[in-house]
Amino acid sequence: MINAKIRESIARLETYHVENTDAEIIVNANESNLPLPEEVLSELAGKMPKFAFNRYPQMQAEDLCAQLAAAFGLQAENVIIGNGSSELLRIACQVFGGSGKKIMVPVPSFSMYGVYVQLSDSEVCPYYLDDEGYIDKQALLQTAAEVKPALLILCNPNNPTGNYNALADITAIAAAVECPVVIDEAYIEFAGQASVTEVLSEYDNIICLRTFSKAYGLAGMRCGYGLGAAALISAMKKAMLPYGVNAYTLMTAAAVYAHKDVYAERINDTVAQREQLAGCLRELGFRVFPSAANFVTFYAQEAMAVKLAARYKTEYGRDLGDDRMNSGKFIFVKLQEDGILVRDYSENKNLRGCLRISIGLPAENKRIAAAIKRLCEDV
Repeated sequence: MINAKIRESIARLETYHVENTDAEIIVNANESNLPLPEEVLSELAGKMPKFAFNRYPQMQAEDLCAQLAAAFGLQAENVIIGNGSSELLRIACQVFGGSGKKIMVPVPSFSMYGVYVQLSDSEVCPYYLDDEGYIDKQALLQTAAEVKPALLILCNPNNPTGNYNALADITAIAAAVECPVVIDEAYIEFAGQASVTEVLSEYDNIICLRTFSKAYGLAGMRCGYGLGAAALISAMKKAMLPYGVNAYTLMTAAAVYAHKDVYAERINDTVAQREQLAGCLRELGFRVFPSAANFVTFYAQEAMAVKLAARYKTEYGRDLGDDRMNSGKFIFVKLQEDGILVRDYSENKNLRGCLRISIGLPAENKRIAAAIKRLCEDV
């Protein structure tokens, strides 16, 4: 048997896990549950007969870079394309991090940030969001002054709490630190608020990351993009594999973006459904984070948590040692039994008892709300 010595930073990692079971309603991964618009499908169908499956894609997705650059008033040198914005996050950590360097990441937030930092052999330096899920600007800057990070990651709107932080706060942070700042705007289309892309020309240390997976419903195609200062984007491109994004993904993303106006109504509907579901949960007595994304995150409070926790312990014979955790797990299991798959954060120490529900189709959202209401009435 070989003696395979795994690099220490890899050996320490835990495998990324998302619940993956059969369900009638899948709302656990912030995907869009809508099919592609007919306009996009028609354009792709017309291109398929001449699609060159036998040829490599463009080396660095030059055409899509040019298309996005034109849309944002930038040059192609300010744009990078990756296999989802997650790949670009990993590359940013590799390029600007490294052994002996520190990278600051938000907590609670996207759990893969810490993984990408570890993969780059950098040190994970967390900064904590406040109880409402917002960035505490002064606390963040104090931490940055102490640790002197090589890279700072901001998530706006934040996942999984959904909070949108004001552009003035985001830019004040970027102006105050002496390192590149990655601003993950995967959910910005649902915020209806200002994006950092509006002021990119004023900062030489910002990299804004976006994705086609959420608002544009291309999670299965894996396409994301970064916008920023040419020097930072050029450095990141050096770490990209040649022909790194497949040609079919590039063709599909280009077709979607050419028809992006078609998505405006879908986004508005998602926002309306989000507010309706959040309102329903609040009426039932749950604490709901103020979301500007395509999901809502919530937990049971006080007396309700106690009652739901008691049912969890009685019906399933388990006890997580915390009423909020038990109550969240109880709702998760009951929804799963009802054919509804949501994201379970109930055992996360920074999100005790929390569940996250992606906004699905209107009928799906109604069924979810009704199922949770029944659970609350039963206690």
